[in-house]
Amino acid sequence: MKIFDLETPALCVDVEKLQSNINLMNSLLSGSQARLRPHFKTNKTLEIAAMQMKSGAKGITCSKLGEAEVLAAAGIPDILIANQIVQPAKISRLAALAGRTRLTVCVDNPENIKALSKAATAANTTIYLYIEYEVGMKRCGVETKEEFLQLAGQIQESSGLVFQGIQAYAGQLSHETDYDYKVREVQKTTDSVRALKEYTESRGIPVKEVSGASTNTAALKASGAVYTEIQAGSYVFMDAAFKDCSLPFAQSLSIVSTVVSKGKGRIIIDCGAKSLGLDQCAPVFQGYETNTCSLSEEHFSIYGENLSADINDKVIIIPGHCCTTVNIFDHIYATSQEEVLEKWEIRGRGKSI
Repeated sequence: MKIFDLETPALCVDVEKLQSNINLMNSLLSGSQARLRPHFKTNKTLEIAAMQMKSGAKGITCSKLGEAEVLAAAGIPDILIANQIVQPAKISRLAALAGRTRLTVCVDNPENIKALSKAATAANTTIYLYIEYEVGMKRCGVETKEEFLQLAGQIQESSGLVFQGIQAYAGQLSHETDYDYKVREVQKTTDSVRALKEYTESRGIPVKEVSGASTNTAALKASGAVYTEIQAGSYVFMDAAFKDCSLPFAQSLSIVSTVVSKGKGRIIIDCGAKSLGLDQCAPVFQGYETNTCSLSEEHFSIYGENLSADINDKVIIIPGHCCTTVNIFDHIYATSQEEVLEKWEIRGRGKSI
């Protein structure tokens, strides 16, 4: 079957470009101490996670406990939840899951550490912990070296828990287009994390891992000789939000849409807000990059004079944000040269708890 024979809107990934992106990220990290722990929140697809593991990833990062459960059921042996798990019911699930895979989670609060220790002890499992350090995103994380050291000491004294290192994610640089500014800010983050590591280790607590980085900062973070894990995710797909970041990865993800109506000076396609992640930037319509468009729930209207497209013609869309777009769809079609090879279930879709 050809991609233009699919019922639309249809989410597609070019498998050659996908594998090329995986290989390229590995190449960018080659020679550094950093290992790739790619983020599942982007693709949410077990076939892609398997490709990443086969290509040398040390484990998989995810955002949600539900995603971790999907990964563990598929046999992923090393999983990081790069977030805090604080609700009692979720902590019980987390402790149980730690008996099925090597499981790491982030913390930034002493009461959360106490609850995790109690649950892990009751379940007779071990939970590995990264303490999150705030490096400019103003989201989660402790803000001083003293706070960090206090939590690290608490973890060392807690049964069922093992302190592993630092979570330091500078998400504010994920789409930074000014290269010189990005280099300066990455260096600032690296210097801050290096100082934290040295401070902690000088007081007798080893820091085994420093984890973080995004697709846009992966190579710079790896070359800084501090980060040991790179959590990049979007590199496998790319999207319109990265178009000005000058990254070497290929655009492998697209949506096939169909022209369902045609009026004077416009065509209407069957892909709207319910099929596109619009939180970062607008999508790009191949062949209509400069046309004015308008959006509704189920449609996009594309305006212009003498539009040649007819009813049932296809339009290829580059999503504005790959991660939130993937989370909308149930399946992704693996393709090659416009030929559909396989239909992959997006098993991590909707795992918000």
